Amino acid sequence: MTALSRKVGKISICAGILIAAAAFFLAGIFNPPRMVVSGAPAGGGGGSVSSISIDPTIDPNPVTVGQMLSVGGSVSVVGGPAPVTFTVTVPSGDGGTYEASFTTTFDENGLYGFQAPPFKAPDDPGTQSVTIQAEAGGVTESKTITLTIEPSGATP
Repeated sequence: MTALSRKVGKISICAGILIAAAAFFLAGIFNPPRMVVSGAPAGGGGGSVSSISIDPTIDPNPVTVGQMLSVGGSVSVVGGPAPVTFTVTVPSGDGGTYEASFTTTFDENGLYGFQAPPFKAPDDPGTQSVTIQAEAGGVTESKTITLTIEPSGATP
């Protein structure tokens, strides 16, 4: 094999790796995961969680009455692996609340992303407080986000 053939081969391999990396990057941007989930190791059983910290977001905010919105963000866990239950509480128009939750298992000591399924904004225009809570192994963290709901026909 000549020196030129080896050089072309090395360039081809490097170009192939670069193209594959770009393809995986673009696939992640245009098709992001809905929720990051890690399984507990074989044998099951969760470890104790010593701390949990959440940084939630609501998108879009502000929103119009009845528009779909989603809650997501990041959660940091120290300890585990353990199941983490997320609870989202949104005020209803009649003075009550709507509450939904989902549970997933996170591996130990990590920073993870979470994304709740989308839901409709309440029918009551104004400023509402949405509470997002994460609970794992008896440790609880909750944050409140102010959500601005504009009347139908308004542009957020």
